[in-house]
Amino acid sequence: MLLLLIDSALLLFITLGLGMLTLRMLERLLNCAVNANILGVFLAGLLLSTIYFNILSFWWPVNFYCLLPLFILACITTYRLPCKCSQLLTSAKQQLSFIFRRRNLVFTIPVLLFLFYYWIIPPINSDSADYHYITIAWYEKYRVIPGLANIHGRLAFNPASFIIQAAYSFTALTGQAIYPLNGVLTALCLLWLLKRILQTTQTITGFIYLVLFIILTRVLLLNISSPSSDTLFIVCLVYAFIKIYDGFCTRRPGLPQFILPALLLIYSVTAKLAAFPALLVLPLLLYFLRTQKLLPVVTKITLVSLLIYIPWLCRNIILSGYLVYPLYQLDIFNFDWETPKHVLELETGYIKTLSALFSLDIGYVQSLSFPAFLAKWFIAQFHAGRPLNFAIFIPAIISPVYWLAGLKQRRKIPVMIFALWFIIYAAIWLWLYNSPEYRFGITFLAFAIVLPWLAMKDFLFIRQYKLVYILSAVIILISTTLYFVDGYNKPSGYAFTLRNCWLYPLKDKQYFTRNDTATFKYQTLANGVKVYIPDSLHACLNAPHQPCIMIDYGAVIEARGPKMEDGFRMVSDSIPQLFPGVK
Repeated sequence: MLLLLIDSALLLFITLGLGMLTLRMLERLLNCAVNANILGVFLAGLLLSTIYFNILSFWWPVNFYCLLPLFILACITTYRLPCKCSQLLTSAKQQLSFIFRRRNLVFTIPVLLFLFYYWIIPPINSDSADYHYITIAWYEKYRVIPGLANIHGRLAFNPASFIIQAAYSFTALTGQAIYPLNGVLTALCLLWLLKRILQTTQTITGFIYLVLFIILTRVLLLNISSPSSDTLFIVCLVYAFIKIYDGFCTRRPGLPQFILPALLLIYSVTAKLAAFPALLVLPLLLYFLRTQKLLPVVTKITLVSLLIYIPWLCRNIILSGYLVYPLYQLDIFNFDWETPKHVLELETGYIKTLSALFSLDIGYVQSLSFPAFLAKWFIAQFHAGRPLNFAIFIPAIISPVYWLAGLKQRRKIPVMIFALWFIIYAAIWLWLYNSPEYRFGITFLAFAIVLPWLAMKDFLFIRQYKLVYILSAVIILISTTLYFVDGYNKPSGYAFTLRNCWLYPLKDKQYFTRNDTATFKYQTLANGVKVYIPDSLHACLNAPHQPCIMIDYGAVIEARGPKMEDGFRMVSDSIPQLFPGVK
């Protein structure tokens, strides 16, 4: 726990310093001020960090040695930009003093308690044991490896958060990987939302933000102690959507309000491909700012976007041979390490069928019409005992009805906010069609629910303001209790005391099972590299620092050269025979 705290402080210092530098460079490039709060500065710093790590990974492993130039740069930035640093510190002090006011403690204390609880308990996200830890370890030990997807397809997903967490893992120094990113991101995001709630606790606006807070917290808490890629893309979208909404509500909105949100929408795709529908908001921003001179700004932001995307796309190509993995349709290269199309079809099938229907019969799912697929999806969610998913999904799907409240009151509906909601609502259907896993679409679902009510808050009359305050406090307390119970009952948990975790964070439960490394089966490639083969007694998570075939493709793999960094190619596979529906 102490090491995690130190690592989190280091991450916070470096990233905020880089964020101030990023905003300064944008201001000079675009010749205008760029507005951002603490969370925005932190996200801007992550954006610059990602560009740096992606480029560096072509020649060197991304580990804690890579942090030294960033630490020096952050120190120089705080020295050379004292005004921005002072503004940031003042803003942080004001936010903390506000949320710790006496009347606000009934909200603040429960939030801090469940944040701390999920920070110390064992990791919950089951996908982390499957491939998150292993992928980050590859990034930390080696430069980007050609054909790594031939070992296992998921090693090529290449989300921005993984390469950031590789740099801050400190595995070689501490003997155990440490993952501070999601905890820091979640704390900054939830405290920012909490401040918005507390500023309007006795109004309907505060209650609407509380609904948004509750919906998002349920997903974010699950990943505090896991290095999942979900948190970064969720927080990017939440920040961008709220700041864009704020801009639409401003009487005289200016370009500076939208620069960072627009860049974060662009960046979010590198954090998770599920964020792609959010890019549809960018044309709306151009239309909204049409009266301003946009061509020079759009040209420069396009160049910044290329700086974000080109290193990321190049990493995709090296890892798998494809421009955007796992979109096998974008097969425009013919490198010798290119992953067979079967692997990409299997991974896209996993995303759609396993997350939606808990089935691997890809051919059966592909044969369903979209209405039939939705019906099966509903039934599968119901049988899985996920009632809270319906409590979020149904209000989001029927959100067009909410606008009728405005029409009934004969009030003018804000056109731009309606357009923003419409794009987000359309994104829900794209999410359902492509990757209907709740955590991928939770941001779209949440904003589809709250945006209509935020737009109509001025004519939702409530006279009993104290009742709203009391109801909000009760909801926070009940939610906190449920979060504690849910975290305690997770199957990934195990008994521990503070003595077990005062120095190191607790390890995933999977590290203590199926770890008989002495009898781990393997095959040796021509270059002497051992490729381990898991079974019921052995898991890839515990393979002794070598490649491990996490899913049996029935593949023949060969080395491309004498060194690990030379990469791998797949000579043949049996995926069509092993997995129905894959051609």
